[in-house]
Amino acid sequence: MKKNLLYILLFAMSLTSCGDFLELYPKTQLNDGDFYKTEDDVKMGLYGLMNTLQHSVDNIYSTFIYMSDEGDTGGGPGEGGYGLDLFQFDSNNCPNWWGGEWNLGMYEGIARANLLLSKLDGATMTDAARTRLRAEITFARMVFYYYMFIGYEQFVLIDRIILPDEMYSVPKASREDCYKFIMNDLDNTIIGNLPVTVPDEECGRYINDAAIVMKAKMILFARDESRYAEALNNMRQIINSKRYDLLPDFSRIWLQEGEFCQESIMEFVYTEKANSNDWGGYINGVCNNLPTWCSGRGIVDPRSAEEGGLGDGWGQATVKRNVYDWYEEGDTRREGTFIDYAVEAQKVRDLGYEVDFHVDDNQMSFDGFGNYKYHARKGYTSATSYLNYNNNFRFLRFADVLLLGTELDIRANGTASAEGQGWYSRIRKRAFGDDNHTPDLTKMNKQEALDVIFNERGLEFAYELHRWIDLMRFDKGAEILGEKGWTEKYRYMPISQMDLDEADGNLTQNPGWSK
Repeated sequence: MKKNLLYILLFAMSLTSCGDFLELYPKTQLNDGDFYKTEDDVKMGLYGLMNTLQHSVDNIYSTFIYMSDEGDTGGGPGEGGYGLDLFQFDSNNCPNWWGGEWNLGMYEGIARANLLLSKLDGATMTDAARTRLRAEITFARMVFYYYMFIGYEQFVLIDRIILPDEMYSVPKASREDCYKFIMNDLDNTIIGNLPVTVPDEECGRYINDAAIVMKAKMILFARDESRYAEALNNMRQIINSKRYDLLPDFSRIWLQEGEFCQESIMEFVYTEKANSNDWGGYINGVCNNLPTWCSGRGIVDPRSAEEGGLGDGWGQATVKRNVYDWYEEGDTRREGTFIDYAVEAQKVRDLGYEVDFHVDDNQMSFDGFGNYKYHARKGYTSATSYLNYNNNFRFLRFADVLLLGTELDIRANGTASAEGQGWYSRIRKRAFGDDNHTPDLTKMNKQEALDVIFNERGLEFAYELHRWIDLMRFDKGAEILGEKGWTEKYRYMPISQMDLDEADGNLTQNPGWSK
């Protein structure tokens, strides 16, 4: 029921107006005609913007895995070879790791947001509706800029509609100005103007707590020590609100029954109902192909959906044994993060099927494991399966609030307090089912405690789009990625040569890559 409204709106938008005026040709100018006259018009535009955000983050998901120590490109023999070269930190390569994200992913979404914001005041609606929609649109733009801030040391800030001939004349902003811009949007337009909760039929629309958590993430990634205490208090308020709790069984979070559960703060909503066969766009984020991307190749599983039957995929972004080995015995998160295909084969035999479970081992970087969190599962699509899974992506979880709160407690105070220890203990107790596996952070110095939190985040959020960000935020690049060739130069991405060429001298390469 929670997805029904979003299904209807996303599906309708994908078949009608979105295809007419939300495809950016050129990327920063839309032929919007007489649209955006009513609240419903703007809502339709908002859902198109949300889809673009989902599609862009879906692309970044695999890139972050490749760049971190979580996995390799995988795929069939030879398919991932380009990626294995590309994602080694080798100065002889041309490191366009994000591909077209500089101009095709992030800036497409930013352009959509700016268009909607420009039309908002002219549309007929109540002041309350206008305030909420402005906050939602600006929130989506903020998330695009958040990933730009992570990926690029400097980038172009665009807060208005620009014409094609202006595209490469807008100068880059300083990193300080980029941070101020994002925080200004959060403080003055977004936070306080989003609803605290939404009814079931609006699940998937943005809420205030999601913005508050994103603000804490911005403060931490920017290392703005002047606002650590503020961010800590914000996490404390969310925790003490009792609006969220940890789902007792970690593995259930990732099943359909776990969507919008008590732990959920923000999810990307997907549907198979569009039945897209658009291999280039996947209906711009309506349909989810992540399960296909990260699931084992050539899987044959005779089990039904009710018996836990698995679907097959492309074997990309393969999960690795080194990550499997991070987990202690008894840590239930391992079974909620990894599918051991040998164990699945035994389950099929135990059920007495004449057909054996099979997964191709003739794929690159294959260690015999699958991604439990986003694996293709029977019953999760009734359409063109490869492009149309309906798994939601869990973008923000309450577990993140607990660990962000503990980290901020340590960073703000120099050591963990009893309060911060209590938040951390909730994570460990859920993982092990007892109180006997929780290190005492209060007896550690600052760096020791932060190292524990960094490791805990790796265990809790493996394959959830966190690892690369955490590696950079905790300054673990050289320590963990050094054998891949990582140096400080690789903390941020270079602007693609294509964009530099198109700018004809108006856009310069970022520091660290300019020599």
